[in-house]
Amino acid sequence: IPKAEKEEEKDIVKREDGSYLVDGLVTIDEFKDYFKMKKILGEKSNNFHSIGGLIMTKVGRIPIVGDSFELEPFRFEVIDMDGNRVDKVLVVPLSKIKNKH
Repeated sequence: IPKAEKEEEKDIVKREDGSYLVDGLVTIDEFKDYFKMKKILGEKSNNFHSIGGLIMTKVGRIPIVGDSFELEPFRFEVIDMDGNRVDKVLVVPLSKIKNKH
C-alpha cells in the first residue's frame, strides 16, 4: 500500500493572532476571493498577478526578508524568500495593528 501523499500545504493560513501566512504564489484573484475584496489598489495599472508580484511592485526591486508596506486594509511583510521568489508573506489586518496600541 503506497504511503498517503503529504497533505498539500495551504496557500493562506490564518494564525491564532489573527494574522495570515500567505504563499507568494497565491494569485491576486485567490487573495481577493479569500478576503472577500473587490480590488487591490494598483492591480489594474501594474502588471502583477500574484502576491509575490505585488510585493516586488511595491518595493520596486527583488524583495528581501523584512521588507514591509501597508496597503489598505493590510500590512504585508516578507518573511521568507526562495532565491529571487517571494515564498512566504505575513499579512496582518491593519485593524489588528491599530487595536494593539
